[in-house]
Amino acid sequence: MKSKIESLREVLKAHSLGGYIVPTKDEFQSEYPSAFARRLEHLIEFTCSNGILVVLEGRTLFFTDSRYLNAAKESLKDAEVFDIRGIANFDWAFDKKVGYDPKILTKQHLKIFEKLNLLPISGNLVDKIWENQPPMPASKAYHYDIKYSGLKFDKKIANLREILIQKKYESLLITSPESVCWLLNIRASDSEFSPIMLSYAYVDGDNIVLFTSDREFATGALPKEVVLKDFSELETFLQKINTKICIPNNCSLAISSMIPSDQLIEASDPILLMRALKNETEIEGAKQAHIKDAVALIEFFAWFEDNGIGLDEYELGLKLTEFRSKQNSYVMDSFEPICGFRANGAKIHYKADEKTAAKISGNGLLLIDSGGHYLGGTTDVTRTIAIGEPTYKQKEYYTKVLKGHIALAKVKFPKGLMGCHLDILARQNLWDICEDYGHGTGHGVGNMLSVHEGPMSISLNDKSTILQEGMILSNEPGYYKDGEFGIRIENLQYIKKCQENENFLEFEQLTSVPYCSDLILFDQLSREELEYLRQYNKRIEEVVMPLLSDRGREFLRK
Repeated sequence: MKSKIESLREVLKAHSLGGYIVPTKDEFQSEYPSAFARRLEHLIEFTCSNGILVVLEGRTLFFTDSRYLNAAKESLKDAEVFDIRGIANFDWAFDKKVGYDPKILTKQHLKIFEKLNLLPISGNLVDKIWENQPPMPASKAYHYDIKYSGLKFDKKIANLREILIQKKYESLLITSPESVCWLLNIRASDSEFSPIMLSYAYVDGDNIVLFTSDREFATGALPKEVVLKDFSELETFLQKINTKICIPNNCSLAISSMIPSDQLIEASDPILLMRALKNETEIEGAKQAHIKDAVALIEFFAWFEDNGIGLDEYELGLKLTEFRSKQNSYVMDSFEPICGFRANGAKIHYKADEKTAAKISGNGLLLIDSGGHYLGGTTDVTRTIAIGEPTYKQKEYYTKVLKGHIALAKVKFPKGLMGCHLDILARQNLWDICEDYGHGTGHGVGNMLSVHEGPMSISLNDKSTILQEGMILSNEPGYYKDGEFGIRIENLQYIKKCQENENFLEFEQLTSVPYCSDLILFDQLSREELEYLRQYNKRIEEVVMPLLSDRGREFLRK
């Protein structure tokens, strides 16, 4: 039986192509594409949020980042796996034409593949060999109430138009569904892990036009000022616009080519920062969501203590979702739960497979990274726990990761800093012993939109976005020993004014899930670190404890 890659190569031959590029992204540049657009996953049966497959004659090349490298090398026996950071300078040694779908690739993609002889191909070639490909979803859209959003649509659109005037943009094409949904106060379920409506929107001083598929809108969901059109009408509509149009610099080549070059302005999506600066209602909603999430997770850990040994990683992920779903206002998981035992925990974004998931038994570390979307907020939390008796080495590394986590949680910093200025706080204790981790320390988080939200982050490489009051970010240092274990500790926190000095900012923790005391070397913690733990646990006892079952309270008291 022919493999899917072999079938694709036959299609390439019919198009006189020597290769084809298949990224994880869809035409909306989604982090979690809907089922119909998971073309890379369909071809190689490997799931990740950042990967590019290049199918050439006789070679299958897969590029991904450090979060997925180890898992990809282990899983993809018929592909050559490379770090995506080296893709721009890769020695292709290939001169035949390589096709791509301009609805998916961006100008940035063209830059990194400039050594290849590229050819845009209308119609995605993977779709031609995909039997029973799911259709593009068109779920029912509903209104995201002001008690969760904190701002009505008319205020948001007025604020956006002020920004367009300041930047001297005559009009704006929004290509991110998250930005469209945020602006219109709309949510849907077109993505498995993001409550969004696949859509684009056009905004100028007088008009707001929404482009999406034929779908049902709940009563009152669509603001009356919005003109509704089908995706198929986008190109014709844009060609009738006589003014300059600003588009996001990460949108697809197909969309940018719809606009004459003399009318085109490419810039970052101005709504990204608007989304990132959470208002008081959104911060309060995030607090309530994290309390619900803490209840779900503590009840899960109590259940696990009684029932978990002997189950496998995949079953634990299902159980996590079950506990979250019991919480009032739960909507969906914010990403697929990551449960990695022993060596699987060292695979940073490990996905447990139902057939091959490891059983939880004996001694080892279990890393659990999961989150949920609730009406009012989105959660993302990672805890590493000891199964059986942990080694001293495991305790030592856990404690160093915890010390970095606490240092970032406690920091007070002057206004005007970026994520790159704070990242070292989380790494310093690992750097002291010449160790590190290969991912960023913190990412932004949306309000029931996307669990990974820009433009800010806490990363050695983030030198573009100033950290500001109202931003919600993760704090997630880790340590990964290939073939042995993985450790990550993750809380979400928001930025607020520093009480001692109005020119400084600080973080307040949103996550209210206890750390693993079995893995902490308390004699290696400073007085300030011990006080942080005391205050952190006190808040859990005061806020979360009353909402737990008797078994949950018993677990928390340990």
